Amino acid sequence: MPASKPYCNDPIGIFDSGVGGLSILKQVATVLPNEHLLYFSDSAYAPYGEKSTDFIKMRCQQLANFLISHKAKALVVACNTATTEAIADMRQHTDIPIIGVEPAIKPATKLSKTQAIGVMATHRTINSSRYRDLLAQHASQIQVYNVVCYELAEIVEQYPQGNQRSMVLIEQYTKEMRENRVDVLVLGCTHYPFLTEQIRQVMGEHITLLETGIPVALQVENILKQHSLSCTSLQQGKIEFFSSLDTPAHTDSIHQLWGRNVTVKKVDWVQ
Repeated sequence: MPASKPYCNDPIGIFDSGVGGLSILKQVATVLPNEHLLYFSDSAYAPYGEKSTDFIKMRCQQLANFLISHKAKALVVACNTATTEAIADMRQHTDIPIIGVEPAIKPATKLSKTQAIGVMATHRTINSSRYRDLLAQHASQIQVYNVVCYELAEIVEQYPQGNQRSMVLIEQYTKEMRENRVDVLVLGCTHYPFLTEQIRQVMGEHITLLETGIPVALQVENILKQHSLSCTSLQQGKIEFFSSLDTPAHTDSIHQLWGRNVTVKKVDWVQ
């Protein structure tokens, strides 16, 4: 770990198991336009939802070390699975602020008029003690339809706007929700917001979709203020992209999801 103390004009490091965290990066860049941002897409190891807890913890710490070596003053774990499995361990080994993501259960319960909400997430998130605690704390009085969504994150990695297979899966995963008047659907994986169009097509325009990009960005803003780490520059912040995967298709996915072509720096190994 670098010995130097974080400086307010140092960058914020953001990482995900793949391209899904771009949905968080977009909101952080919008809320904090003057901040310098580093984004690491760990797509060579996506999805984390299919990996062991030990691997996820090890990999997250490696990514944290890499971003801190590039002077990150704070870290955003832009992945529900990584937050669930690794953030507590990371905080024990890292002395800068770390912000994670979690499914938006609390706001979903407040918004639902039918008292029935749905949650789409990976099996690691839905079966975690952290998620069970969220349900016990905020959703004990309403019906929650939890759906483990295999394959969806992998599809977004290859087909940013989804494909016919993702449409079939979404129809399958939301069948019980549609039959039971679910009116709020929580997207519990940062990849899923990129499938919003398909999800609305299946669920109907009445559905309220909740993701975590804006709440996380606002939390980052608050944490920086608390630690006196808010950027003092008035210039537009710079955004740098790193990835553990170097293929034309992967780079094209990042370009599509970000909305313009960017330089993606390949990192062969982080430790």
